[in-house]
Amino acid sequence: MIADVVIVGAGLAGIACARRLVGQGMSVVLFDKGRKPGGRLSTRRAGEMTFDHGAPFFTALDDGFAKVVESWAQAGWVSRWRGRFVSVEPQGREDWSIEPWVGVPTMSALPRGLAEGLEVRAPLRIASIEAEEDGWRLIDEDGEPVGTASTVIVNTPAGQAAPLLHGGLQAQAVAAGDAMDPCWTVMVVPTEPWDPGFDAARYRQGALSHVTAQSTKPGRDEAAGWVLHASGAWTRAHWDDAAEAVVEALCDAAGIPQAHAFAKAHRWRYARAREGVEGACLWDVDARMGACGDWCGGPGLEGAWRSGEAMAAHLLR
Repeated sequence: MIADVVIVGAGLAGIACARRLVGQGMSVVLFDKGRKPGGRLSTRRAGEMTFDHGAPFFTALDDGFAKVVESWAQAGWVSRWRGRFVSVEPQGREDWSIEPWVGVPTMSALPRGLAEGLEVRAPLRIASIEAEEDGWRLIDEDGEPVGTASTVIVNTPAGQAAPLLHGGLQAQAVAAGDAMDPCWTVMVVPTEPWDPGFDAARYRQGALSHVTAQSTKPGRDEAAGWVLHASGAWTRAHWDDAAEAVVEALCDAAGIPQAHAFAKAHRWRYARAREGVEGACLWDVDARMGACGDWCGGPGLEGAWRSGEAMAAHLLR
């Protein structure tokens, strides 16, 4: 056995679960297919520029989670974003009452800080999980075994989790995967300065979901880059479009001039969870297998954290 618990996927829910378990004396190993932990709490670098092209910011609405976030702020991993926030409604633009947080100096700084001291093996993609008499054997994408564990937790998007899970857990993940929205994301730096009168905007209809400035976030000192997130419906309709066409369409929808110093598009197949599951995670006590993530705990970073905490609570019982 390589650990008491193996977690496949080092996104926020997996990290939250691992931190709680390690704090109680359990040995935990996380595997992740990416180069570093964080999942959609990611940052794309282009020369000296950075773009938070996954989650652009997050909120803390629950009092308990708000206290957790305050501890992150004290550690220097996150900070309040004081800016101009609007909601673009069908009848026009309105003020958006929101108190967002961002990682500093990038969104990826948060999972990096939270994962410090945890054993994360990356990049390594787990392709299958096979049942054994005393637990589970994990197989990588080359068909090679990477270890065994008595307990396995899958912390990947629902559509990616389903092939790894067994029994009733797999059926639940398949159903949840159908409810996750994809997202085309565009990272752009206009050739000329562009100020639409806001630092972040949410859109209630049309091609866009959110438009966020990079340079006004705390801890940033860089060119005036913008990140445009498409709506789930628009992304589904344009999933196979060329990246150049997506850049043009989303910039046009936002009103950004088509002259760019830099522009790049990225596709997230599983970007936004619509709702969680009862209990905020999936757990089969007899099989010693579970699943967590925002698709279990609810949309956003807060839902992912809730799910990881719920998963750890099951194991610690």
